[in-house]
Amino acid sequence: MMLSCDSDPDPFPPDAVCPEFDYTSFDGQTPTVSFSADIQPIFAQNCTEAGCHGNPSTPASGLFLSPAPDDPSFPADATTRAQIVDTYLVAPARTTPDKARVAPGEPARSFLMDKLDGSHACIDVSCPGNNCGQRMPRGHDQLPAEQRDTIRRWIAQGALAD
Repeated sequence: MMLSCDSDPDPFPPDAVCPEFDYTSFDGQTPTVSFSADIQPIFAQNCTEAGCHGNPSTPASGLFLSPAPDDPSFPADATTRAQIVDTYLVAPARTTPDKARVAPGEPARSFLMDKLDGSHACIDVSCPGNNCGQRMPRGHDQLPAEQRDTIRRWIAQGALAD
């Protein structure tokens, strides 16, 4: 399967309706989520193909998420996990610097969740050229709700690099 990242044309047309996640009934505290046990495997399986977010030297949109599953450095050690979270995730998004990629404790304010949920085009932020990019992961179907909720829960629990 051919995958694309960054500025390649999106093989999936944008949604006609902007999906909004209902945080009012979301339990972000249970179960406890671990970056190393729960989040990194999701990122490695879904975000590192085609060189998108799996190479720290040239990550798409400046976002390194995990070594690829076939990389000898997978799973990432504690130092690399801390770098991924502190340097790449808890930072302003490149396409919309007025919004954090991940706002610890606040998944509703995290651009990563907007991109994964597909609501990034409907949020009130300023993106260069009024283009906030495409839903992620590009070239794949949307992550299942269970995986998105695991990431959402990790953010709600403080986005720790355990």
